[in-house]
Amino acid sequence: MGGQDVALIDTVANAKSAAKERTAPPPPTLDTNMRTPLEKLTIELPAYLTDAMKRAALDRRTSVRHLVMLALKKSGFEIAACDLIPDGRRTRPKTL
Repeated sequence: MGGQDVALIDTVANAKSAAKERTAPPPPTLDTNMRTPLEKLTIELPAYLTDAMKRAALDRRTSVRHLVMLALKKSGFEIAACDLIPDGRRTRPKTL
């Protein structure tokens, strides 16, 4: 092995150890006071399932979005309480 090879191995080893020493930024925390900006997600589901979800939301006087968010939370996804709004339309101030 030549001198250049040894130098290259040393450089790679130093870079790896420097990367280990750097600390990763802390994971983002869910702020319970401020709603998170929303993103649209479009999925295709069987008609019988979407019908059942809409009926369940209607029976519970909530939105399908809220039902899906509750199901995701129950499945183990972390969801901030401020994002679990039963019906987003009800958060707007009423005008007279």
